[in-house]
Amino acid sequence: SAGSPFLDFEEALKEIARLGYDGIEAPYKLTLQIGQDRFSELLERYNLKVIFQVFTDGPVVPGSGIVFGGPYPGYTTPSSPGESDKKVLVETHLKVFKEQVEGAQNSIQPSSTHIR
Repeated sequence: SAGSPFLDFEEALKEIARLGYDGIEAPYKLTLQIGQDRFSELLERYNLKVIFQVFTDGPVVPGSGIVFGGPYPGYTTPSSPGESDKKVLVETHLKVFKEQVEGAQNSIQPSSTHIR
């Protein structure tokens, strides 16, 4: 919640909409914790868009646990710290990235997709 006065996702969205914002920015993994259908339904209910954050390592990767639940089935475990095989490291980062981008495109109808 990073200092947010709202612990409930729907209440936070309701307040964000009330304040006049057009959308939110959130880690893709949050959709897995909330449930993709519910996440979409709430965005639609409050007329909000989403920009997904995609991470390729750390606790907010769907293939790892701790933050926003997980690990979630069907998602690759990120590389271990200190991975010395550069080929494995790059391939794992790309796979983890691709899974989330594809998941985001399949779960929410994006108004646009930007990859940087």
